Amino acid sequence: MTDDPAPLDAPLGRACRRVRDALDHVDGRSPAAWRNRRHVGRCEGCAEAWAAHQLVAEGLTDVVATPAAIGDEPEVAPPEGLLEDLLSQAAEGGLRSRAAVPMRGAVSGARPGLTVAFVGLAALVGALAAYATWRLTRVFRQPG
Repeated sequence: MTDDPAPLDAPLGRACRRVRDALDHVDGRSPAAWRNRRHVGRCEGCAEAWAAHQLVAEGLTDVVATPAAIGDEPEVAPPEGLLEDLLSQAAEGGLRSRAAVPMRGAVSGARPGLTVAFVGLAALVGALAAYATWRLTRVFRQPG
């Protein structure tokens, strides 16, 4: 593995690809972050990519912090009554939530009777599928 800078049109090496895919994690404390920092210190191309990444991250931080720094309300306000509508929809529940109520607890074991019923149903379906397959293979294997 070489840490020499590569020309812009040359394909990146494995270490450079790994570092550039994980630029968000170069500052961390994990062993991978340590390896990435070491590589950025040795590879000129990756150091430039890291500097550009930091510049973009700082710019995004400034953009996000701007409305709070001004102290004004955002230009786009939510429609009136949005919160009440969302809360009423959450309280009502839809078809999906009503259908999921009988299933709750079946997988986690909180309702052992329901779990046993599902396991039994699955076993029955599996046995019927196996029987149908066996019968069909017997029909097609008969000479004639």
